[in-house]
Amino acid sequence: MSLLPLFDNTQAAPMATPPPDPLADRRKAMKQAFDHADERWKEEYTAFIVRWLGLNGAGTGEDIRLAYESEPTRPQVSNSKRASGGIFARLRRQGTIREIGKRRSKKYGNDLAVYALRNSKP
Repeated sequence: MSLLPLFDNTQAAPMATPPPDPLADRRKAMKQAFDHADERWKEEYTAFIVRWLGLNGAGTGEDIRLAYESEPTRPQVSNSKRASGGIFARLRRQGTIREIGKRRSKKYGNDLAVYALRNSKP
């Protein structure tokens, strides 16, 4: 009678590789756009987000971005949708803003996060 070792891997099924993260490419592009964005723009846009949410209440990144871009004298970046994602992510990590739900984009029809200041009521 032959006894197999307790952990005999010769007959084990191969381990399945996990599926790729469907958002990995988007996160990478967002980080690259954020890293290459002008520091002055990052500072001004960060302050604008907090100010806008304080004055207007909850809103999507699209609402805020369109309001910001409507004033051409403000610093702009060509890939603002991607670069601004890094700013929203940083503000969430810092606890300045929070996601309170989802809303359809008025412009593109996709679902967008709705943000509010951390200390505000939804």
